[in-house]
Parts: sequence; C-alpha cells; structure tokens
Amino acid sequence: MAARAAGGRAVLFSIASDSTATPRLAVQDLESGERRILGDGVSPRFSPTGHLVFTRDDTLWAVRFDTHRLDVVGEPVPLLEDVQLRVRGAAEFTFADDGTLVYVPRSAVAERRLVWVDRDGQSIPLTGERRSYIWPVLSPDGTQVVVVIGEGGDESIWIYDRQRRTRTRLSTTEGGSTPLWTPDGTRVAFERSRSVYSTPADGNGEAEALFTTRDFPVGLSSWSPDGQPLAFVEVNPATGADIWVWPGEGDPVPVMTS
Repeated sequence: MAARAAGGRAVLFSIASDSTATPRLAVQDLESGERRILGDGVSPRFSPTGHLVFTRDDTLWAVRFDTHRLDVVGEPVPLLEDVQLRVRGAAEFTFADDGTLVYVPRSAVAERRLVWVDRDGQSIPLTGERRSYIWPVLSPDGTQVVVVIGEGGDESIWIYDRQRRTRTRLSTTEGGSTPLWTPDGTRVAFERSRSVYSTPADGNGEAEALFTTRDFPVGLSSWSPDGQPLAFVEVNPATGADIWVWPGEGDPVPVMTS
C-alpha cells in the first residue's frame, strides 16, 4: 500500500520480504530515487498535520515527519486501537484536507443480503434478513449455501436451505471461517484457531480435526473430485498468498510459496 507524501515529491509504502516477517515502512524520493527505511509498520499515510500515520500490532500510530529530509522525527505514539484491519494489517482510514482522521471502527458490522443471481442477471433474495454474511459457498447439488456470519467479533457457520428457506447453525463448530463443502455434499470443512476441521453438514455429529496449519491465516479453496487432496491458501507476510495442499492424511505440503 502506497501514499504520496511531501507534495508529491515522495511516496510512502510498506515492504514485506523473505528476510523479515515484519513489514517495514519506507519512503522513496521520486526525484533522486533514494529510499529510506522508517521502521516497522504497514498502511502508511501522510497527514496534512505533518505526521506519518501507520498501523503496527493492530494499533494506529503517528510520528512527526520531516518533509525536507523525508525522515521521521522522534518516537511514534499510539492513536487508536479500534480501527478495522484487512489482510496483512492494512487499516481502513484516511484523512480530510484539514487533517481530520476518518476511519472504520473494528466493531463496525457490514449488513449484507444473501441473493441468488440467475443466468439472466436477475437477483432473487434468499432471505430478507440483513446480517454480516461472509464467504458464501454453494453445495454441490445447488440446494444449500454454507456461509459465515460475523458479528461482535465472533464468526459462526450457518447453512441456508434454498428450497425450504431455512437457516441452521452448525453448532458443533463453535465458530470458524472459510467453509468448504466436501465433493459429496455430506460434510463441511472449515478453519478455526490455526486448525482445519470437518463436520457433518446436517449438524448431527462432532467436528473432526483434519490437520493443523502454521501461524498464518488460511483460506480453504478446493477439494479434488475424489475428496482427498484439499487445496488452500496461506497468507504469509513474507511471501504473500501461498498455495498448499493437504493430501488427505499427515501434514500439508507446499505447492507454491513465492
């Protein structure tokens, strides 16, 4: 993520590389090409008040910035903790011309609707209820939708039956993310607390642990047709979105990490 600074003379951005798992703040002079590392952090913004504002450890920080030397002055101080973050810690904030800070609170809930779009482009609501729906996935037979509802900092997994227009929570999951149907439609896999589980889609039965991931967020992507290898994406701060495969037993193996 980059931002113009010093009247357009320089650009602020963050760097993530294989040599360090912690992103670094940097500024580059567009006239001379000189680059300077400013410290740890992501999502840098130049404030009209003369500050460099960025995120670090889920907190918004600010430090004085010298536009002539293109360097920080003094030590950064924390501004806010309740700022909504995206992938790799990028924060939802910006500035007005007078220096007013505008941000999305972490507690903000995006209210959405589940809709079915046919081949003619017509949208048909599956439910009139507005909730914070995330990651909807259609069942193999097209009759059900598994979806995550995230509210109040918690994520729960639900299944909507398109024909009956009913909603059922997978109570055995105790929360989870990135749900994925097995090819036969009988079970749903999901990620929770750096582990991947499988649970019966009808809600009857306990969740079964499949494998443990590393200390990075993952997103389940696709089962092979025979239901054995499972492909998923691991978001590594050093290498980006890497592709891994779980062969059906044992530990996952990397396919592309670059």
